Amino acid sequence: MKAILLALLLAAAAGCGRMGPPRPPEDFAPAALAAFEVRGTVSGVVLRWNAPEQTAAGDPLEDLKGFSVQRSLHTAGESPDYTEIIFVDYSGGLEAAEGEERPDKLFEYSDTLVEPGKSYDYLVVPVNTHGVEGEIPGRARVTFIGQSSIIEMQ
Repeated sequence: MKAILLALLLAAAAGCGRMGPPRPPEDFAPAALAAFEVRGTVSGVVLRWNAPEQTAAGDPLEDLKGFSVQRSLHTAGESPDYTEIIFVDYSGGLEAAEGEERPDKLFEYSDTLVEPGKSYDYLVVPVNTHGVEGEIPGRARVTFIGQSSIIEMQ
């Protein structure tokens, strides 16, 4: 009986593979946006971006929930105080125009709650289904004056 028990324990120990050391949540965070563009229009500021395809660690991204679009009123000499203005769900994206293919993983948001002459800082932060925020590719500062808005990518 002891021999059988010992054989079972040895078999269990040999079959138990080591998975590797635990990885921090940041490794599973989405990588930065593939592209981030900003432009002014007559009615507001348009943000456009592509979804990332990898995690920060370079693995395929399989659990993207969406994007936190954040804005801060720019005040010279002060740090931005970002507030989420909308959460864009990943299942969305732009629809294709008739006769065209759907732009894969392309997203857009129009901020129409801007005032002429004021400057705003924007971030678009990818978020996975566990709530872990991804890499921030940079920010855009927009001084809104319609189609001639001044845009600085930082």
